[in-house]
Amino acid sequence: MAGVIDGVGAFNLTKKGIARLTIIMNIRDKKALFDIRHQFGGSIHIIANGYALKYQISHKKGIIALLGAVNGLIRNPSKLLQMNKLCVKYNIVPVYPKPLTYYNG
Repeated sequence: MAGVIDGVGAFNLTKKGIARLTIIMNIRDKKALFDIRHQFGGSIHIIANGYALKYQISHKKGIIALLGAVNGLIRNPSKLLQMNKLCVKYNIVPVYPKPLTYYNG
């Protein structure tokens, strides 16, 4: 899950204080998005003339569960900054990933 967010996801916190996660993937990867929706809730919409799917989640319970699942696993610096803003909003202690070594993966 954290790898998907690192690659094609984006956390967002609006001016009104609404937290949101958006993932846009090719329609061929719809099974992955439906698995994510089954786990955390949210909605999936077809975009770009039917060639892509957009997954969004913005309800508090799902966002908190998602943050708990990926906390400490996000490596992309921009996504880590976005996630930290949501962690501050929901009073979750952000965990930074361990440094990579030669023997990782």
